[in-house]
Amino acid sequence: NNSSSNKVISIDLHGRTREEALSDLDAKLPEWIGVAMRGVYPFIIPVIIVCGGGNQILSEAVEGWIKGSENVAKAPQKKYS
Repeated sequence: NNSSSNKVISIDLHGRTREEALSDLDAKLPEWIGVAMRGVYPFIIPVIIVCGGGNQILSEAVEGWIKGSENVAKAPQKKYS
């Protein structure tokens, strides 16, 4: 059943501290891996991580988390004309 692979998965980190955001991401990662593994090859799912603007503390923390997580990769930036 691929219905879960068609659903947009996202997490909103607005209002979280750096530590809370990283904890939330660590807690969700096994769930996201499970969804990907129940999908089809190459077992990849997109996850939208919303961290807002402001002083960039959360976006920098998320970027570090992505780089430090073995099963996570940053999506290529789409360019629109």
